[in-house]
Amino acid sequence: MNLSENQWEALFIYCDNKYTEIVTTHGTNATCIIKRHGSMFFKLCMVLTGMRKYEELNDSKMVECRNDDFETALYLIDQSLYSSLEVYESLPATKSPINNKKKNNLYACLPQEFGRADAIAMALEFNISTRSADRYLNGFIESKLLSQPTNGRYLKVS
Repeated sequence: MNLSENQWEALFIYCDNKYTEIVTTHGTNATCIIKRHGSMFFKLCMVLTGMRKYEELNDSKMVECRNDDFETALYLIDQSLYSSLEVYESLPATKSPINNKKKNNLYACLPQEFGRADAIAMALEFNISTRSADRYLNGFIESKLLSQPTNGRYLKVS
């Protein structure tokens, strides 16, 4: 049992988009959720394909996942991912970066293109230390909110 090239691509795009979204909204500690769901997605496609093969009395050695089974798996995984994130948010030790007003305000006020010195000056206005500002900038890069074309220069991605 296998996925078509288009299905593999759709799976990778879905997981990549959700990964970026989760890092942005919940931080890097929550990325294990999308990694697990990516694996579950593939396994669910295979289960649905296997059930379809059994129902159709298909004795082929290699069967490709049908698009309707792929879409069903996508819907179920998306619902499960949403529920898993709700549970994650309810955990007492969870500290979501979305709750960090200083960090969010800093990002919102940054221009489309800027230098490190500009970001540090703006951070100081929000009572953010230079060290924390550098950490935030690195986090924005990890979250794919910023790119760093050259050392000390940043571009907003979204």
